[in-house]
Amino acid sequence: MIACLGSFLAAFLVYFCGKQKEKFYPNRLLLAGIAVNAGISALTLIGTVRISQDSYRFVTSWLAGTIWGTTWNHVLMIFPALLILLPFILFQGKSLEVISLGDEEAIALGVPLKKKQLFYLISAVILAAVSVSVAGSISFIGLIAPHLAKNIVNRKNNHALLMSVFIGSLLLLYSDILGRVILTNGEMAAGIIVSIIGAPYFIFRLLKKNQVSIN
Repeated sequence: MIACLGSFLAAFLVYFCGKQKEKFYPNRLLLAGIAVNAGISALTLIGTVRISQDSYRFVTSWLAGTIWGTTWNHVLMIFPALLILLPFILFQGKSLEVISLGDEEAIALGVPLKKKQLFYLISAVILAAVSVSVAGSISFIGLIAPHLAKNIVNRKNNHALLMSVFIGSLLLLYSDILGRVILTNGEMAAGIIVSIIGAPYFIFRLLKKNQVSIN
């Protein structure tokens, strides 16, 4: 519950900072998200360092993306949210393909745009909250998995959603395994491994996109 409240607060801040003249621009939203994330992370570290050194070490590891919730009890903590929201998301998944055509086209085709967008936003915030609460802050997966899924499926529907789940779970699993075996006397956070994989990929895609635009 606390994680969900914090996520809604962060989403509101991103919404407030990313909005410009009743419109949203992807670059502005991205910058707003980065700024809000940095600010909340800094406040979290400042708050925990005043409590105890052990809490500070735990939070730094959690922010780096170390998977700490590795028991079935932690799985049961997020299972209700998954059980309730995922069927609704998959049931409404066909509307994503219509919404991807554009706001005016979606409205013309009879899609209640504002209601659908609000539904997807609330669902994403809740699922992100419960996931981060037990798995740590591994935000790069939310960028890599959907992007790869879109390239494979090439459609924004249930197939892309399921492919994103599959790719994200494999990426997290093998990043965690690699982080545990890459160091002989310790463990590297899975979030760091994901960033090492994801950063070159997005740089490559950016350069490729610029090359296509120039040509």
